[in-house]
Amino acid sequence: LPAGSAYDLAKAFRSLRRGKRKDAITVFEKLGVDSDPVIAEKALEQKIALDLSDGKITPEKAAEQFESLLLDARLAGREAMLRLLQADAYIRAHKWSEALTALAQAKAYAPKGMDTVMSSMLSQILLNIARDSTGESSHDALLHDAAMLRAHMTELPTGPQKAEVVLAYGKLLMALDLPDQAQQAFSDAIPMFDKPDLRALAGNALATAYLDQKQPGLAANILLRTDDPALSDAVRAARHHLQARVALESGDQTTALGLLGSDQASVSLDMSAHIHENKGEWAAAVADLRRVAETDLPTKGALTPAQQFLALRMASDASQAGDKATLSWLASRIGDRPLDGDTGRVFRLLTAQDTPTKAGQ
Repeated sequence: LPAGSAYDLAKAFRSLRRGKRKDAITVFEKLGVDSDPVIAEKALEQKIALDLSDGKITPEKAAEQFESLLLDARLAGREAMLRLLQADAYIRAHKWSEALTALAQAKAYAPKGMDTVMSSMLSQILLNIARDSTGESSHDALLHDAAMLRAHMTELPTGPQKAEVVLAYGKLLMALDLPDQAQQAFSDAIPMFDKPDLRALAGNALATAYLDQKQPGLAANILLRTDDPALSDAVRAARHHLQARVALESGDQTTALGLLGSDQASVSLDMSAHIHENKGEWAAAVADLRRVAETDLPTKGALTPAQQFLALRMASDASQAGDKATLSWLASRIGDRPLDGDTGRVFRLLTAQDTPTKAGQ
């Protein structure tokens, strides 16, 4: 190639693509002070991106440096690309609001042909917003995140990516105790999915919302509508749990137990134990809870309130069943770890008939 900064820039990209990273970076640094603002902006933009990729700068620092190139990028007609790089840096930094702003600015200057890239990034940001919203988030935080999803998901084209966002939005609405709106979101998501497992998962979410509203008939209908012979074993197992809930809500405990019989998931065993408890079948309830405890009750460390309740519930059922062996096992499993208040006192009373042996047995 002839001499000149434009050709040097091309040579730097050639070196980068041939694996000569250091040579390319050296040229990008040199061209960063070139008198041609288009050349300088492109070189600096690439240098920042490489520094970020190599871990030499933080995502937050990269976003700041991209911002400093804004004027040159605008003059060079590259603002859309710069904003996309900045949005990517904010995504890496988990700064979702800033990423959305950078993406919106990119959209304002983007040429034709970039819609797919921007939709993919928008979907990624919105899904991360939803995933960061947990049961520990405050009501205001959940409300803010739900509002962000609602404001931006309409920008996504209809399809599987949008369906994932709408499904996540519905789950946020459920966490906000807005079941009617959540049901609508789940209903909207189902037809947009293009794979049986994904449609079934959305159907599971809608069925759960119906069950929480004591509408087992509607739950059964949506499970039937989203069923498919090609469903994976994991998804089908989750459906068995929901079908058992439908049967239980409909008053058919026998069918519920039949559906739960082969399911070893803690949530299903817990439901099965509840059914046996309601029927006074204490030995069967203890058998279910024993399998839950073997997984969910650790042998060491402090116990959470939920784990303490499980221990007390199991001790109570074992006492009702006259199962001294289980009481002994449970006392040994808990050992001398403290349980809170009345939970601890009642638990010790129920298990006092046996002397704990080696902890963790």
